[in-house]
Amino acid sequence: MSESIYSSASPKESGEATTGNSTGTIYRVVFEGIKPTETTGSFAIKYGILTSTPVTKIKFMLRNLPKTLLETKNGPKARSTLKLIDEAGGVGRIEDFNQDEAPKVEIPEEKPAVDKTGEKSCLKCGFPIKDSDEYCQFCHSPLVETKSEGIKTIMKAGGGGALVSPKRLMIYIVLFLVALLWILLST
Repeated sequence: MSESIYSSASPKESGEATTGNSTGTIYRVVFEGIKPTETTGSFAIKYGILTSTPVTKIKFMLRNLPKTLLETKNGPKARSTLKLIDEAGGVGRIEDFNQDEAPKVEIPEEKPAVDKTGEKSCLKCGFPIKDSDEYCQFCHSPLVETKSEGIKTIMKAGGGGALVSPKRLMIYIVLFLVALLWILLST
């Protein structure tokens, strides 16, 4: 049984793997499109929430329809996937076939198309970002690695590891002694 690249767009397995299994029947959930009352954006958001899948992954899936979302031997899991598609405003179907009767045909796994728009997206959530952004506007994760000056000084090769220069250390000690002497004389 092959795993689809969109397997995360199907509901998570919840212990029902042992029920509904048949010996040779494979159920294929095919997503055909969205209902006329929905937009691609609204479907992507709804289905993303229902399946905990990034919206950008679902929008990518919507580019080439019909699309096989799930191939499984578990009938209830296939029906629940189809129910989620319908609940989010999509149209789908379940194809079932017997693996023993079906001719053996090798189908290479589909590779995702390269986005030619040049638009970058956040590595954590998939939200579109601009080149000038330092943080993702959706999940607020940092996009640019920031380095402070103190860390550079400490990590500098051959720097001796001194956090404070010897001259500055002497100034601090003299100031501390003057303050201590002042406190002793004033009491």
